[in-house]
Amino acid sequence: MTKTLTDKSKDYEAYNAHWSYCVKNDIPFIRIIPATKFAQVEFDISTMLDFYKISDSPSKFLIELYNSYVEFFQFPKNKIGCGGGSKNLIFTLYLEHVDFFANQLFEYLLEYTKTNRKPL
Repeated sequence: MTKTLTDKSKDYEAYNAHWSYCVKNDIPFIRIIPATKFAQVEFDISTMLDFYKISDSPSKFLIELYNSYVEFFQFPKNKIGCGGGSKNLIFTLYLEHVDFFANQLFEYLLEYTKTNRKPL
C-alpha cells in the first residue's frame, strides 16, 4: 500500500493518480513536498468522507502536536507553517523528520477516521 506521495516537481498527474488511489482504497491522502532543509507534509481526509461525516476534526490535536514539535526543536520562526481546514492541513518540518512524521500521520488519520465517522 502506498501511504504517501513525494512530489518534488508539482506533478499534477501523479497528484491526481495518488488522490484517486486514496479514494479507491479509503485511505488518507498525504503528500510530501521536499526542499533542501525543510519539507511540507499535506494531508486531506476528504478522500475518506464521501458518504460519511466526522463528529470531530483531528486538526485541533494535530495543531497542538505541531506546536509542541516547533517548540521542542526550536524551529526557526520564519519557517513555522501549519495551515488548512478541519479535514486538511499542511505542516512544515525538518526534512529528516518527514518520513517518520508522514507514516505516523497516515496511521493516526486512518484510525481516527474509521473510529469517528458516521454515515450521512
